[in-house]
Amino acid sequence: MARYGIIDCGSNTVRLCIYQIDRDTKASYRRKDLRIVLNHKVMAGLASYVEDGIMSEQGIVHATEAIRSQIQRASFFRCKAVDIFATAFLRNCRNSQSVTQRLEASINCHIHILTAADEAHLGYVGAASGSELTSGVLTDIGGGSTELSHLASGIDGDNVSIPQGSLSSFTQQVHGILPTDDEIDAIATSFRKRLEEEYAYRQTQCQTLYGIGGSLRGIAKLVGEVRKESDRPSTLDSSDIARLIGLCRRDQATFAHLALKVIPDRIHTIVPGCLIAQELLSYFGASQIKLCKGGVREGYLIERMLNAVPKPNGR
Repeated sequence: MARYGIIDCGSNTVRLCIYQIDRDTKASYRRKDLRIVLNHKVMAGLASYVEDGIMSEQGIVHATEAIRSQIQRASFFRCKAVDIFATAFLRNCRNSQSVTQRLEASINCHIHILTAADEAHLGYVGAASGSELTSGVLTDIGGGSTELSHLASGIDGDNVSIPQGSLSSFTQQVHGILPTDDEIDAIATSFRKRLEEEYAYRQTQCQTLYGIGGSLRGIAKLVGEVRKESDRPSTLDSSDIARLIGLCRRDQATFAHLALKVIPDRIHTIVPGCLIAQELLSYFGASQIKLCKGGVREGYLIERMLNAVPKPNGR
């Protein structure tokens, strides 16, 4: 039995996951083989410290403190290995190299910067460990970017990253907490233009999109509350997402109370996330998003730390 730790430095959160694995020498893993003994997040909002492509001094200090606290927390679990990786917020800023060097010097640890293709691919690996993925498009709406993977015959390809996510949309377009009608339109238009530039997906049409990540899980929680269901739905219909956006447009007070009840830490990013999801559904001609278990962290653990491949449940 062994424990492995991952510190995921994202645009919105710095999350520590400790996994316990009975056998860490297998060639393939199901998600259920990776038992999570700790899942602790720090709401850091690091993407909000990037202005004109430059991460500020305050952002560097804030990131250092958040990562250091997670390293200290991981030390209590006697892990065989602890890896730190960062995604869009650090990958895309113009001073990425100098910021990374300063962070590594401060925490005395290496930070793995995932490329856009890495992030999309590892999301697929994590999702494939818990779900049967055959054909279509897998998406992960992150804080600073949105990853897409084209799936065919159970293999991912054309892994790309759209440099716009739920938090970056909020930071760049929204002046209050919830977006106005004009800001809603601006977010949707901006993402649509970015998406249309990704030629690899121009001819892809599919009935169902697969989805991973915190933004879509947050949307699902809110949809479950609106539907008055006790469990978070595993599938998001286009009508569900349109209903949330419509509610924000016509009655922000009611929307805010619902969001504060269910997803208080995402109240400012949930509408941008809904808008991105709606644009994806429209672009690919899909009617629903099927949520998958697992994601980038599980993919990183399986492929980069255990040197293995995913094995979907049921096989």
